[in-house]
Amino acid sequence: MKDNSLRAVAFDSKRLEVTGEPVVIAAGPQQFNSRGAFSVSANGILAFWSGEAFDQIALNWYARDGRLLRPALPLTALPRGNLNGMDLSLDGRWLSIGIGTTLSGTNRIWLCDLEQSAATPFGPEKYRGIGPVWWPGQRRLALGYGEDGPFNVSELLLDRPFAPQRLHAIPQYAFPRSISSDGSLLIYEVDFGSRREIWALSLRDRKRYPWIRDGQVDAQSQLAPGSSNSWWMAYSSNESGASQVYLENFTLEGRRGGRVQVSSNGGNDPRWRADGRELYFLSADSKLMSVSVSPSYQTSPPTTLFSAARLVSGTIYLSHRYAVSRDGRQFLMVSPAESSTEPLTVLVNWLSGLEPTGMR
Repeated sequence: MKDNSLRAVAFDSKRLEVTGEPVVIAAGPQQFNSRGAFSVSANGILAFWSGEAFDQIALNWYARDGRLLRPALPLTALPRGNLNGMDLSLDGRWLSIGIGTTLSGTNRIWLCDLEQSAATPFGPEKYRGIGPVWWPGQRRLALGYGEDGPFNVSELLLDRPFAPQRLHAIPQYAFPRSISSDGSLLIYEVDFGSRREIWALSLRDRKRYPWIRDGQVDAQSQLAPGSSNSWWMAYSSNESGASQVYLENFTLEGRRGGRVQVSSNGGNDPRWRADGRELYFLSADSKLMSVSVSPSYQTSPPTTLFSAARLVSGTIYLSHRYAVSRDGRQFLMVSPAESSTEPLTVLVNWLSGLEPTGMR
């Protein structure tokens, strides 16, 4: 894919190099997660989706029994795009959401006023920022941001002109996941390509601490409410061969102990109630689950709240796909509003037009 077109170039498999110049085969195939929506068979038949690659995003509030309560925003408030992070402010009024569109090259942050049912983009039309996380009680976000090269963890003050400031720089892609209740600790994911790790960043002295370095984490993690010299964190990991949700105690130096497997039949995307006494996650069969958590962080067996099968699909970033009201009585779910009806195009004999380039 280049310049919104599908191209082919001859390749010498013995010398392991391309020969000739790329030739445009078709214009306008979809792109999703930086990948073109096309496939070619061994005998040369090629197929691709064209047109709009993304469904319209719908944001709706649901009750604990799965009843639809009300839309959080009109369908036209947000653009079509790829969900690249969402987080609900402490007071429940504001939602920060990242929406990316590969075709236009944007990864834009939107600020949604849920009381006014309005959404406003923050920052320039084209910039590279994903995964917004609210600072507790402040008009301030942490996000993954990079003008060029890897995204790094940065901060963004919303009452000032758009000017993300890096909290620290590393050569890998890094995304914020959670900030402690007192604003002193930030949890972020580092993507090393073949593995993902969870690190903690002290916001008092900017020192960073590796917490999980075994490369098995599924990245989604969130600190339990409250603050002290040790923190409880819920996260998902595929170390057992299937993604499961765990609850574990950490200090700045790393794992302290008290690790508990919360899910039993698969799970991901854990989120806390504001008081820390209930934890939610999505099961392997797309149900929203609830777990009671005692003050000593003992957990109950998971119970099903309702089916969440129509949530938007996961992305490379592995964004949260729902948010929880402070009292745990309502859930803000992100789902596709409609399915794509764009046609599938099948090409045959397309190699015949490429003979001058040596493609055959």
